Amino acid sequence: MFHLFKKKTYEGEVVTLKMKAHYSKEETYDHVESVIFDIYTSIDNKKIGSIDLRLTMNDMMFYYGHVGYHILEKYRGHGYAYEACLVLMDIARNEYHLNELIFTSNPDNFASIRTIEKLNPVFKGCFKVPYGHPLRDIGEYEKNVYSVLL
Repeated sequence: MFHLFKKKTYEGEVVTLKMKAHYSKEETYDHVESVIFDIYTSIDNKKIGSIDLRLTMNDMMFYYGHVGYHILEKYRGHGYAYEACLVLMDIARNEYHLNELIFTSNPDNFASIRTIEKLNPVFKGCFKVPYGHPLRDIGEYEKNVYSVLL
């Protein structure tokens, strides 16, 4: 059960983020407060994906990062993930007063790497996911980790 919140809309030039849910740390299995947004095109208001902002960083979340996004397959390749990240970065800075966001990608996910690299990050390195981490259960053993200052 998620707590009550005022659903907000954040408009960017290319995409609009509409708040879908806001989970407190007590409501998540990993004890990380999270805000989930649906991504819409700004011109014709088509839902094209989702993006979430994790508001706490801990040892487990380091391998997930602060940001997770998914663009529906038929809308990929148009820079929507990058545009959504730009809007989310403003939200993180202005609404939640974060100074830095950690982004991660699988080393072979070249589309995600290109998206993250457009954000002018600092590459922290490629890290082995520790044994016992849930990502290993789905076959993810290494993560590229990037830092973006806000």
